[in-house]
Amino acid sequence: MSREITKDCDKLIYYLKEYDLTPLCNNNEYIIDLKSMHKKVYGYLLFTTELEQQNQSISCINDMVIDYFKESGSDMMQSVFSWANGSYKSSKLLLRSSIETFVKACIGNDDQEVFEEKSLYKLFDTAKDHSYFSGDPREKYFERIHNSYKVLCMTAHSAPTIDLASISAMKILPRYDAKASKEFSKLFTSTIEAMLSTAFLNYHSTVNNMHLFNRSIFLSSLSLTSKREISEYISEQAMRN
Repeated sequence: MSREITKDCDKLIYYLKEYDLTPLCNNNEYIIDLKSMHKKVYGYLLFTTELEQQNQSISCINDMVIDYFKESGSDMMQSVFSWANGSYKSSKLLLRSSIETFVKACIGNDDQEVFEEKSLYKLFDTAKDHSYFSGDPREKYFERIHNSYKVLCMTAHSAPTIDLASISAMKILPRYDAKASKEFSKLFTSTIEAMLSTAFLNYHSTVNNMHLFNRSIFLSSLSLTSKREISEYISEQAMRN
């Protein structure tokens, strides 16, 4: 191994030994954003757990749908973890994956072929015409999710400029950036809010059948605007029927 490679590896080893997120945990903005993101993910994970348990009693949802909802939640949490470590590209890729998996879960109960779909353009075209995302306010939530996906597609495929005169693995390791951190946390919370709203709107019977304590937690993860809008919509539909 050349001397330069050995020196750079030594720097990497030292970095890993000294790695510590404690200073960031003393950053008030960082903690505020972390709490906001965690709150959304927790609400989503609670939803998927309740959906799975209720489906065991009254089986009406394909197991693949449950698995994809759960996988979407896993990607969300890993996205938060990457963000927390300053790995913004990884957090974007994981959030993008979470959206893809979520959309497949949403329409997969009616069209199981979607689980094998490789074209993301076709996936979103199919989803747009599906009843799960058709009509207000469903369309609005779908557009927010789709727009987030487009942003993630544009920004995730970025690469750092490498100066051949001073190549170092350390230069492209994750690190905290206040602007990038805030931008992603806003995109993340907005996206998961739309996903939670879609889940609440289309699975409101599941939410209503949750244990009172769990239902209260789930609803607390949604904004007041979304809860009011969805509740009014559900009430209007009930009156019409």
